Amino acid sequence: MQAKTELIQRTIKGKFIIRPYQPGDDPQIFVSWEKAFNKKLDAEIWHWKYHANPMGFRTMLCLSENGEVAVHYGAQVYKINHNGQEKLALHLTDNFSHPEYRWALGGKTGLFVKTSWVFAKTYLKKSIEDTFKLETSLPAAYFNYGFPGIRHYRLGNKLMFYRSFKEASTFYCTYKSHMRSPLKNSLKTGIATKVINVATPKELNTLWDEIAKKLNPFGVIRDYNFLKWRYFNKPKNNYKFYCLKKRPTNKIKAWLISSTTKNQREKIQLVDFLAKDNTALKQLLQEFLAVNKADIIECWFSNNHPHKKAFLECGFIPEKEPLGIMPCTICDEANVTSNSSDNFIWTIGDADLF
Repeated sequence: MQAKTELIQRTIKGKFIIRPYQPGDDPQIFVSWEKAFNKKLDAEIWHWKYHANPMGFRTMLCLSENGEVAVHYGAQVYKINHNGQEKLALHLTDNFSHPEYRWALGGKTGLFVKTSWVFAKTYLKKSIEDTFKLETSLPAAYFNYGFPGIRHYRLGNKLMFYRSFKEASTFYCTYKSHMRSPLKNSLKTGIATKVINVATPKELNTLWDEIAKKLNPFGVIRDYNFLKWRYFNKPKNNYKFYCLKKRPTNKIKAWLISSTTKNQREKIQLVDFLAKDNTALKQLLQEFLAVNKADIIECWFSNNHPHKKAFLECGFIPEKEPLGIMPCTICDEANVTSNSSDNFIWTIGDADLF
Protein backbone atom coordinates (compact mmCIF):
# COMPACT_ATOMS: atom_id res chain seq x y z
CA MET A 1 0.00 0.00 0.00
CA GLN A 2 1.37 3.41 -0.97
CA ALA A 3 2.27 5.63 1.97
CA LYS A 4 0.16 8.74 2.49
CA THR A 5 1.46 12.26 3.05
CA GLU A 6 -1.36 13.17 5.47
CA LEU A 7 -4.18 11.59 7.41
CA ILE A 8 -7.64 13.20 7.39
CA GLN A 9 -9.79 12.93 10.51
CA ARG A 10 -13.45 13.91 10.29
CA THR A 11 -15.38 14.89 13.41
CA ILE A 12 -18.89 16.22 14.06
CA LYS A 13 -17.37 19.70 14.31
CA GLY A 14 -15.13 19.67 11.27
CA LYS A 15 -12.19 18.11 9.47
CA PHE A 16 -8.65 17.83 10.84
CA ILE A 17 -5.43 16.96 9.01
CA ILE A 18 -2.52 15.10 10.62
CA ARG A 19 0.76 15.66 8.76
CA PRO A 20 4.50 16.22 9.36
CA TYR A 21 5.94 19.65 10.11
CA GLN A 22 6.49 21.91 7.11
CA PRO A 23 8.59 25.10 6.88
CA GLY A 24 6.38 28.02 7.82
CA ASP A 25 4.42 26.14 10.52
CA ASP A 26 6.27 27.79 13.41
CA PRO A 27 4.05 30.90 13.87
CA GLN A 28 0.92 28.77 14.30
CA ILE A 29 2.80 26.35 16.58
CA PHE A 30 3.87 29.27 18.77
CA VAL A 31 0.28 30.58 19.07
CA SER A 32 -1.06 27.18 20.16
CA TRP A 33 1.90 26.50 22.47
CA GLU A 34 1.26 29.75 24.35
CA LYS A 35 -2.44 28.97 24.72
CA ALA A 36 -1.69 25.43 25.89
CA PHE A 37 0.93 26.43 28.48
CA ASN A 38 -0.44 29.91 29.26
CA LYS A 39 2.94 31.61 29.02
CA LYS A 40 5.16 33.32 26.46
CA LEU A 41 7.25 31.09 24.20
CA ASP A 42 10.89 32.02 23.70
CA ALA A 43 11.39 31.78 19.92
CA GLU A 44 15.19 31.81 20.27
CA ILE A 45 15.14 28.79 22.59
CA TRP A 46 12.68 27.01 20.30
CA HIS A 47 14.90 27.55 17.27
CA TRP A 48 17.91 26.21 19.18
CA LYS A 49 16.03 23.19 20.47
CA TYR A 50 14.60 22.12 17.11
CA HIS A 51 16.08 23.84 14.07
CA ALA A 52 19.65 24.26 15.37
CA ASN A 53 19.97 20.65 16.53
CA PRO A 54 22.61 19.18 14.19
CA MET A 55 20.78 15.84 14.23
CA GLY A 56 17.45 17.47 13.38
CA PHE A 57 13.98 17.00 14.80
CA ARG A 58 10.72 15.20 14.09
CA THR A 59 7.29 16.84 14.47
CA MET A 60 3.77 15.68 13.68
CA LEU A 61 0.94 18.23 13.65
CA CYS A 62 -2.83 17.99 13.75
CA LEU A 63 -4.36 21.04 12.04
CA SER A 64 -7.91 22.36 12.08
CA GLU A 65 -9.68 23.51 8.91
CA ASN A 66 -8.61 27.11 9.59
CA GLY A 67 -4.96 26.11 10.00
CA GLU A 68 -4.70 26.24 13.80
CA VAL A 69 -2.42 23.70 15.46
CA ALA A 70 -4.74 21.46 17.49
CA VAL A 71 -1.94 19.01 18.45
CA HIS A 72 1.85 19.25 18.39
CA TYR A 73 3.86 16.06 18.87
CA GLY A 74 7.58 16.65 18.54
CA ALA A 75 11.03 15.33 19.37
CA GLN A 76 14.72 16.12 19.10
CA VAL A 77 16.92 13.56 17.36
CA TYR A 78 19.85 12.24 19.39
CA LYS A 79 22.60 9.79 18.55
CA ILE A 80 22.70 6.89 20.99
CA ASN A 81 25.12 4.07 21.64
CA HIS A 82 23.53 0.61 21.81
CA ASN A 83 25.54 -2.61 21.82
CA GLY A 84 28.50 -0.74 20.38
CA GLN A 85 26.53 0.67 17.46
CA GLU A 86 25.51 4.26 16.75
CA LYS A 87 21.76 4.60 16.28
CA LEU A 88 19.14 7.35 16.19
CA ALA A 89 16.86 8.08 19.15
CA LEU A 90 13.96 10.49 19.55
CA HIS A 91 13.56 12.52 22.73
CA LEU A 92 9.95 13.69 22.93
CA THR A 93 9.26 17.25 24.11
CA ASP A 94 6.60 19.97 23.83
CA ASN A 95 3.73 17.57 23.20
CA PHE A 96 0.55 19.56 23.70
CA SER A 97 -3.00 20.20 22.55
CA HIS A 98 -4.77 23.49 21.85
CA PRO A 99 -7.31 24.05 24.69
CA GLU A 100 -10.09 25.05 22.29
CA TYR A 101 -9.95 21.66 20.55
CA ARG A 102 -9.78 19.38 23.57
CA TRP A 103 -13.37 18.29 22.97
CA ALA A 104 -11.97 16.29 20.04
CA LEU A 105 -8.78 15.11 21.72
CA GLY A 106 -9.75 12.66 24.43
CA GLY A 107 -10.03 8.88 24.38
CA LYS A 108 -8.50 6.22 22.19
CA THR A 109 -9.98 7.74 19.03
CA GLY A 110 -9.08 11.32 19.99
CA LEU A 111 -6.85 13.54 17.90
CA PHE A 112 -3.99 13.70 20.41
CA VAL A 113 -3.72 9.90 20.61
CA LYS A 114 -3.99 9.47 16.84
CA THR A 115 -1.33 12.13 16.26
CA SER A 116 1.01 10.24 18.59
CA TRP A 117 0.33 6.98 16.73
CA VAL A 118 1.03 8.62 13.36
CA PHE A 119 4.26 10.07 14.78
CA ALA A 120 5.41 6.69 16.11
CA LYS A 121 4.67 4.71 12.97
CA THR A 122 6.14 7.34 10.66
CA TYR A 123 9.39 7.94 12.52
CA LEU A 124 10.19 4.64 14.28
CA LYS A 125 11.63 1.58 12.55
CA LYS A 126 8.94 -0.69 13.94
CA SER A 127 5.80 0.30 15.75
CA ILE A 128 2.03 0.17 15.65
CA GLU A 129 -0.24 -0.72 12.73
CA ASP A 130 0.61 0.43 9.22
CA THR A 131 -2.67 2.35 8.97
CA PHE A 132 -0.99 5.33 10.58
CA LYS A 133 2.26 5.46 8.60
CA LEU A 134 2.91 8.57 6.51
CA GLU A 135 5.50 9.02 3.80
CA THR A 136 8.82 10.51 4.90
CA SER A 137 12.36 10.73 3.54
CA LEU A 138 13.83 11.10 7.05
CA PRO A 139 15.74 8.15 8.54
CA ALA A 140 13.74 6.13 11.05
CA ALA A 141 14.76 6.09 14.72
CA TYR A 142 15.66 3.01 16.72
CA PHE A 143 14.41 4.15 20.11
CA ASN A 144 12.41 6.96 21.68
CA TYR A 145 11.82 8.15 25.21
CA GLY A 146 10.56 11.07 27.26
CA PHE A 147 10.14 12.59 30.72
CA PRO A 148 6.41 13.30 31.08
CA GLY A 149 4.68 14.23 34.31
CA ILE A 150 2.68 11.58 36.14
CA ARG A 151 -0.70 12.67 34.71
CA HIS A 152 0.60 12.66 31.12
CA TYR A 153 2.32 9.34 31.71
CA ARG A 154 -0.87 7.68 32.98
CA LEU A 155 -2.72 8.80 29.85
CA GLY A 156 0.13 7.60 27.65
CA ASN A 157 0.40 4.28 29.45
CA LYS A 158 -3.31 3.64 28.92
CA LEU A 159 -3.69 4.83 25.34
CA MET A 160 -0.32 5.53 23.68
CA PHE A 161 2.02 2.64 24.51
CA TYR A 162 4.08 4.51 27.13
CA ARG A 163 6.05 2.18 29.42
CA SER A 164 8.02 3.38 32.40
CA PHE A 165 11.63 2.34 32.88
CA LYS A 166 12.38 -0.01 35.72
CA GLU A 167 16.10 0.00 36.45
CA ALA A 168 16.44 3.36 34.68
CA SER A 169 13.88 5.07 36.91
CA THR A 170 14.79 8.37 38.55
CA PHE A 171 17.46 8.72 41.22
CA TYR A 172 17.35 12.16 42.85
CA CYS A 173 19.87 13.33 45.41
CA THR A 174 20.84 16.58 47.16
CA TYR A 175 23.80 18.09 48.96
CA LYS A 176 22.85 20.68 51.59
CA SER A 177 24.87 23.79 52.51
CA HIS A 178 25.15 22.85 56.19
CA MET A 179 27.09 19.74 55.24
CA ARG A 180 30.85 19.94 55.44
CA SER A 181 32.34 19.99 51.93
CA PRO A 182 35.21 17.55 51.31
CA LEU A 183 38.62 19.18 51.14
CA LYS A 184 40.20 19.73 47.77
CA ASN A 185 42.70 17.00 47.09
CA SER A 186 44.41 18.13 43.92
CA LEU A 187 47.90 18.24 45.42
CA LYS A 188 47.56 14.80 46.94
CA THR A 189 46.31 13.03 43.85
CA GLY A 190 47.99 14.93 41.03
CA ILE A 191 44.59 15.98 39.70
CA ALA A 192 43.91 19.46 38.35
CA THR A 193 40.50 20.91 37.47
CA LYS A 194 39.88 23.32 34.63
CA VAL A 195 36.72 24.77 33.13
CA ILE A 196 35.55 22.65 30.24
CA ASN A 197 35.80 25.38 27.60
CA VAL A 198 39.58 25.01 27.62
CA ALA A 199 39.16 21.41 26.43
CA THR A 200 39.43 20.72 22.74
CA PRO A 201 36.85 18.80 20.70
CA LYS A 202 39.44 16.04 20.31
CA GLU A 203 39.90 15.73 24.08
CA LEU A 204 36.16 15.50 24.69
CA ASN A 205 35.68 12.98 21.90
CA THR A 206 38.59 10.89 23.20
CA LEU A 207 36.98 10.66 26.65
CA TRP A 208 33.67 9.54 25.16
CA ASP A 209 35.41 6.99 22.92
CA GLU A 210 37.30 5.51 25.88
CA ILE A 211 34.12 5.25 27.95
CA ALA A 212 32.12 3.76 25.09
CA LYS A 213 34.80 1.12 24.54
CA LYS A 214 35.12 0.30 28.24
CA LEU A 215 31.53 0.50 29.49
CA ASN A 216 29.52 0.38 26.24
CA PRO A 217 26.68 2.37 27.84
CA PHE A 218 23.18 2.36 26.34
CA GLY A 219 22.61 6.10 26.21
CA VAL A 220 23.09 9.37 24.37
CA ILE A 221 26.52 9.78 22.76
CA ARG A 222 28.08 12.56 24.82
CA ASP A 223 30.74 13.68 22.39
CA TYR A 224 31.80 17.22 21.50
CA ASN A 225 29.03 17.73 18.95
CA PHE A 226 26.36 16.89 21.53
CA LEU A 227 27.94 19.14 24.16
CA LYS A 228 28.35 22.00 21.71
CA TRP A 229 24.68 22.00 20.74
CA ARG A 230 23.13 21.04 24.08
CA TYR A 231 25.17 23.35 26.32
CA PHE A 232 27.68 25.63 24.62
CA ASN A 233 25.27 26.97 21.98
CA LYS A 234 22.09 27.14 24.06
CA PRO A 235 20.86 30.77 24.16
CA LYS A 236 20.62 32.52 27.52
CA ASN A 237 22.21 29.64 29.38
CA ASN A 238 23.80 29.93 32.81
CA TYR A 239 25.77 26.72 32.64
CA LYS A 240 29.19 26.31 34.19
CA PHE A 241 31.56 23.66 32.91
CA TYR A 242 34.19 21.78 34.90
CA CYS A 243 36.59 19.07 33.88
CA LEU A 244 39.21 16.95 35.57
CA LYS A 245 42.62 16.63 33.92
CA LYS A 246 45.37 14.35 35.12
CA ARG A 247 48.96 15.51 35.27
CA PRO A 248 51.27 15.23 33.42
CA THR A 249 49.31 13.87 30.44
CA ASN A 250 46.59 16.53 30.77
CA LYS A 251 44.00 13.95 29.65
CA ILE A 252 40.39 14.60 30.66
CA LYS A 253 39.13 12.06 33.19
CA ALA A 254 35.71 13.55 33.92
CA TRP A 255 33.50 16.56 33.29
CA LEU A 256 30.33 17.96 34.78
CA ILE A 257 27.93 20.78 33.94
CA SER A 258 26.01 22.85 36.48
CA SER A 259 23.19 25.38 36.34
CA THR A 260 22.37 27.94 39.04
CA THR A 261 19.00 29.39 40.04
CA LYS A 262 18.29 32.09 42.61
CA ASN A 263 14.77 32.27 43.99
CA GLN A 264 14.29 32.31 47.75
CA ARG A 265 17.66 30.63 48.13
CA GLU A 266 20.51 29.71 45.84
CA LYS A 267 20.25 26.31 44.23
CA ILE A 268 22.61 24.51 41.87
CA GLN A 269 21.56 21.71 39.57
CA LEU A 270 24.19 19.27 38.36
CA VAL A 271 22.72 18.85 34.90
CA ASP A 272 25.14 16.43 33.25
CA PHE A 273 28.35 14.53 33.83
CA LEU A 274 30.66 11.98 32.25
CA ALA A 275 33.59 10.17 33.83
CA LYS A 276 36.02 7.40 33.05
CA ASP A 277 35.25 5.79 36.41
CA ASN A 278 33.76 6.48 39.86
CA THR A 279 37.11 7.59 41.26
CA ALA A 280 37.51 10.34 38.68
CA LEU A 281 33.94 11.61 39.15
CA LYS A 282 34.32 11.55 42.93
CA GLN A 283 37.48 13.65 42.69
CA LEU A 284 35.75 16.16 40.41
CA LEU A 285 32.70 16.32 42.70
CA GLN A 286 34.98 17.01 45.66
CA GLU A 287 36.62 19.86 43.79
CA PHE A 288 33.21 21.20 42.78
CA LEU A 289 31.75 21.05 46.30
CA ALA A 290 34.79 22.79 47.73
CA VAL A 291 34.25 25.91 45.61
CA ASN A 292 30.43 25.99 45.32
CA LYS A 293 28.55 26.96 48.48
CA ALA A 294 24.92 27.04 47.34
CA ASP A 295 22.18 26.24 49.86
CA ILE A 296 21.20 23.15 47.87
CA ILE A 297 23.00 21.20 45.15
CA GLU A 298 20.75 18.68 43.43
CA CYS A 299 21.04 16.09 40.71
CA TRP A 300 18.77 13.75 38.74
CA PHE A 301 19.94 10.69 36.82
CA SER A 302 18.86 7.13 36.10
CA ASN A 303 18.85 4.78 39.05
CA ASN A 304 21.03 2.34 37.12
CA HIS A 305 23.77 4.89 36.43
CA PRO A 306 27.23 3.35 36.95
CA HIS A 307 28.48 6.45 38.78
CA LYS A 308 25.76 6.74 41.43
CA LYS A 309 28.29 5.54 43.99
CA ALA A 310 30.45 8.67 43.52
CA PHE A 311 27.58 10.95 44.58
CA LEU A 312 26.79 8.87 47.64
CA GLU A 313 30.44 8.80 48.72
CA CYS A 314 30.62 12.59 48.39
CA GLY A 315 27.71 13.08 50.81
CA PHE A 316 24.72 13.43 48.47
CA ILE A 317 21.54 12.14 50.10
CA PRO A 318 18.81 10.29 48.13
CA GLU A 319 15.43 12.01 48.42
CA LYS A 320 11.96 11.86 46.90
CA GLU A 321 12.00 13.18 43.34
CA PRO A 322 10.35 16.65 43.44
CA LEU A 323 9.21 17.20 39.84
CA GLY A 324 7.03 14.14 39.41
CA ILE A 325 8.72 13.11 36.16
CA MET A 326 8.21 9.60 34.78
CA PRO A 327 11.09 8.63 32.46
CA CYS A 328 9.68 6.16 29.98
CA THR A 329 9.88 4.65 26.53
CA ILE A 330 7.18 5.46 24.02
CA CYS A 331 5.76 2.71 21.77
CA ASP A 332 7.68 -0.33 22.92
CA GLU A 333 7.12 -2.01 19.58
CA ALA A 334 10.26 -0.23 18.39
CA ASN A 335 13.40 -2.30 17.85
CA VAL A 336 14.47 -2.04 21.48
CA THR A 337 13.04 -4.78 23.67
CA SER A 338 11.46 -4.02 27.02
CA ASN A 339 14.35 -5.63 28.88
CA SER A 340 17.09 -3.77 27.01
CA SER A 341 15.32 -0.41 27.29
CA ASP A 342 15.46 -0.77 31.07
CA ASN A 343 19.26 -0.50 30.73
CA PHE A 344 19.04 3.00 29.27
CA ILE A 345 21.35 5.42 31.15
CA TRP A 346 20.36 9.09 31.34
CA THR A 347 20.95 12.35 33.19
CA ILE A 348 18.58 15.31 33.44
CA GLY A 349 20.66 16.83 30.64
CA ASP A 350 18.96 14.36 28.29
CA ALA A 351 15.74 16.26 28.93
CA ASP A 352 14.97 19.90 28.20
CA LEU A 353 14.00 20.65 31.81
CA PHE A 354 17.13 22.71 32.62
